[in-house]
Amino acid sequence: MMKVPALLLALLCSLCSEETSAEAHWCYGSQKNSNNVCKEPKQWKELYGECGEKSQSPINIITKDTKFMATLTPFTFKGYNRLHLLSITNNGHSVQVDFIENMNMNISGGGLPKLYRTVQFHLHWGTKEKGGSEHLIDSRRYPAELHIVHKINGTAAANEKELAVLGFVFEKAENDNEKYEPLINALNDIPHEGNTTVIGRLKLKDLIPEEGKLDRYFRYNGSLTTPSCNETVLWTVFEEPIPLSQRQIEAFSEHLFFPDGETKMNSNFRPTEDLNNRDVYRSSANVPVLRGATLFVAAMLACLIIGLQN
Repeated sequence: MMKVPALLLALLCSLCSEETSAEAHWCYGSQKNSNNVCKEPKQWKELYGECGEKSQSPINIITKDTKFMATLTPFTFKGYNRLHLLSITNNGHSVQVDFIENMNMNISGGGLPKLYRTVQFHLHWGTKEKGGSEHLIDSRRYPAELHIVHKINGTAAANEKELAVLGFVFEKAENDNEKYEPLINALNDIPHEGNTTVIGRLKLKDLIPEEGKLDRYFRYNGSLTTPSCNETVLWTVFEEPIPLSQRQIEAFSEHLFFPDGETKMNSNFRPTEDLNNRDVYRSSANVPVLRGATLFVAAMLACLIIGLQN
């Protein structure tokens, strides 16, 4: 039997190790095929330990189990009503939109400990047949979800979260949402990973519900929904959905591809994680879970009045 020199054996082992490391990357389950070796969501913790911790996102928000918090007042959105020049990129697992100009954009109020400046936004979606929102509300998965990422202004204290992410779900509408057309049209120019294009001037407030509909939301402590799953996020999930037509919803999965250049980018969402005794709070204006109690009280009063009249 031919003996392999120790130095050559070490080199071969090193190369094998590097190849294995290069193949061991994270992905979504919809990316996996016979030619793609990667770790899907349930395996992410093998690459990034924090993905297996106890305060992970997204979650299924059960409205009847949420707790009222009086400090969750309406947000103040600064710079959301200004026109911005945006760059949109296929980053291999989503579309990410960044602000080209250094505009003074931030959010405050809403029970936030400090001012948080706007950084970027991205989306998650499903397929033509199935929804793709990351957060569920009363076990309902919506067609897609928008995440607007904000970073704390300054250094976060020990009891503060570095990031504040605003989550908005989408619902299917009969007609196109014209305000989303610049974003939808730009998808044609970024089919593959690394492709980038510029979107003409756009107001961020046009992409979210009207301000009067933004006072109903849920709040909890969580994590990034992609590796490395850092538990540094103060999550706000709004109840009011954003309307998009079926054509607009399908545009994401029809025009974009995962890094292999052949698999259409769809179902790029992380399954919901266990709540693990975390509390989920509802805003001061968000009272859907009280409607049943209100109706009950009203019915009891009606019965009492009728009884008195008789």
